[in-house]
Amino acid sequence: MKQREIKFRGYSKDENTWVYGFPYIGIPETYYSYIVPEWLYNGYPSDGNLVFEKSYEVDYKTITQYTGKQDKNGREIYEGDIDSHGYVIMWSERKALFCPHFYQPTLERWSEASYPLDAESIEIVGNFYETPQLIKS
Repeated sequence: MKQREIKFRGYSKDENTWVYGFPYIGIPETYYSYIVPEWLYNGYPSDGNLVFEKSYEVDYKTITQYTGKQDKNGREIYEGDIDSHGYVIMWSERKALFCPHFYQPTLERWSEASYPLDAESIEIVGNFYETPQLIKS
């Protein structure tokens, strides 16, 4: 069985764009949150200062994990991405997989769609951070 690639993204406060790599989340989370670039993480230097000099400070609420899947256009799908139907891709603890979710405002909660993520048939059109207006409720 092929293992999926493990990587993350976060929205850079300084660059105003998505950055990719591995998260470092300070305690408490609101103090420091960084994405360490993959090239730096894999060759993890002993000098901790270099890690922070070459890493990107991100909003910790935007750190999401790659699902290991691509949409029908070949775009990588991350948690928090929104498909063309307005569903948000999230991890399901109950099903132990990524699946589409929709928001139920009257119940003030997220609900899972009754089907798993079929990446090849969906198109990612946005994400919860930049385009929340695309979320179906």
